[in-house]
Amino acid sequence: MAPEIINIKNMNTKSEPISDVFSAGIIFHYLLMGHSVFPGRKYNEVLVQNRSCDFNFNQEEYRKIDKDALDLMRNMLIVDPSKRPSAEQCLKHSYFGGQM
Repeated sequence: MAPEIINIKNMNTKSEPISDVFSAGIIFHYLLMGHSVFPGRKYNEVLVQNRSCDFNFNQEEYRKIDKDALDLMRNMLIVDPSKRPSAEQCLKHSYFGGQM
């Protein structure tokens, strides 16, 4: 779940489509790596990790995947939604043969 959703304070706030890009990035990570970006086993562990979004994509395991795939995933998982690419921009990424 996108950090702007999980950290929401006002329950009347509407989610924006950019939040779905983050969620798709989580799924993309799972497909590429075979495990979640949030490795906790208990709900509260995962919740704390999801809230903080403290990623470390510099580990050895990330060097094994395609550079374009890693770049797209990193962009999709940008914590600040104002800096995260839209779904349309993601589809234009070099991973898909475009030029993002």
